[in-house]
Amino acid sequence: ERIVGERVHLTPLFKLLRSDARFFILAITQQSARLFEATRDSIHELSLPPIEHAEPDSNGQAWQLHSHEAPTQGRGERAEAMYHGHDGQADRQQADILNFLHRVDDAVMTVLHDQRAPLTLACVGYLAPMYQSANRYSNLVNVKVPGSPDRWSLDELQRHAWKLVEPYLRKSQQQALEKFERQRGNARTSADIREIVLAANSGRVETIFIEDGARQWGRVEPHLQTVHLCENQQEASEDLCDFAATQTLANGGEVFVLDDALEMDSPLAATLRY
Repeated sequence: ERIVGERVHLTPLFKLLRSDARFFILAITQQSARLFEATRDSIHELSLPPIEHAEPDSNGQAWQLHSHEAPTQGRGERAEAMYHGHDGQADRQQADILNFLHRVDDAVMTVLHDQRAPLTLACVGYLAPMYQSANRYSNLVNVKVPGSPDRWSLDELQRHAWKLVEPYLRKSQQQALEKFERQRGNARTSADIREIVLAANSGRVETIFIEDGARQWGRVEPHLQTVHLCENQQEASEDLCDFAATQTLANGGEVFVLDDALEMDSPLAATLRY
């Protein structure tokens, strides 16, 4: 199907962009952090700001801060046993690791501050609860890829993480649908295409549901707060389903592409912010 319009038509990409298909992986060691965006079939690294980390001086007493940038991919395994010593050095090291993880969280929030997709960890066991205590990201899931992340290739890391995160992704869509059903019929939900299109354009859509492959041709006149429905593409300037979903994504909302048809006379449904 050929679609000609004034902007890029994103409908073919929605299954990749949809909120229940993306997740993030944070691979951490005591002194390094790498952040990845992944889907069921892909993974790529996101750039983190430089992160300071602490290292002991030659006598093992004083700890200095050093700038850390994400290393290139490696397969070598790294020993990560906690240091145990005298005079409170173990407590000091644990405190310094926790301080480092707080700085990792600052860097992660710089990149993911407006995201809502699940974030999972890849780390040795004792680092997970320490990072959880430092974390401020709203959707850190309580599963992790076990062991040092240095032991996995990117493909292995993606496959292991997907198996753990998939149930959370499906749960996210189910919870969004249940919220829509609870609020169905009041002013915070809509299945009216015209209303949803205008709400998405003004940033009022929190979550939008779109039937896979749905089309509704039309024209949008935002300055007049008017949406016209059309019978075919020749009469229209927009696929309104594509327009509403794209505007929802652009304004930080969630988009769920449903394989099953909505149980209503509309290819779109939405939960509104206000």
